[in-house]
Amino acid sequence: MKILVCSVLFHFAFANADRSIYMKMKLNSGVNIALSPMQELHSASALECGILCASNLCCFTAVFKKNDLICNLYDIHLRMFRTTQEASVFIYPPWETWQMNTKWSEIFLTMHVAGGNIANYYDVSLETCQEKCLNRYKCISIDYHTNDGTCRCNKRSRLTTPEDYEWDSNTALYRELLCKFK
Repeated sequence: MKILVCSVLFHFAFANADRSIYMKMKLNSGVNIALSPMQELHSASALECGILCASNLCCFTAVFKKNDLICNLYDIHLRMFRTTQEASVFIYPPWETWQMNTKWSEIFLTMHVAGGNIANYYDVSLETCQEKCLNRYKCISIDYHTNDGTCRCNKRSRLTTPEDYEWDSNTALYRELLCKFK
C-alpha cells in the first residue's frame, strides 16, 4: 500500500481576524477507528473535509471516506492510530494548532492508562507534569503519582484505548487533554 503525506494550507477570514491553518493529510492510507465521531458530514473531497475540520476549533482529527464521501470529525487527537483500510484519508492539524485549542480534563483519582508511555519524569509537580506533556509531541494524557512526583506522559488516553484505562494506586492521578471550546 502506498502512503503519500502532504501538507495543505487553509486560510480563513473571520469577522474578528484572519487565520491560517495547516492540515496534514495521509492519502490512500485508510483508517479503521472504533470511536464515534463528534460529527459526520457529507463531503465531496478530502480537501473539503480538511476545510471542515480546520474551521472547527474542536476538530483534532478528520477521516474522509472516499467511497462514501463522508467526513468524520473527531475532537480527540488520533494520530497514533494504525491505518488499516483503503479508500480513506487521515487528516489532522499540526501539533501547535492542537496545543492551542486544548485544556486539561478533571482529575481522575487512582486511575491510569496502561502502556503508551512516551516519557517519564521524576520528582516533579503536577503542574510541571502537565506542562511537560503539553510540550511533548503526541502526548495526550498523564499519569501522576503524588507520593513521589512521578509523571508519565502518554500517547494514549481513556478515550482512545478504554480497555487500558484501569485502577493504579491510591497515589495516582490521571488527566487528559480535551478541546477547550466544549
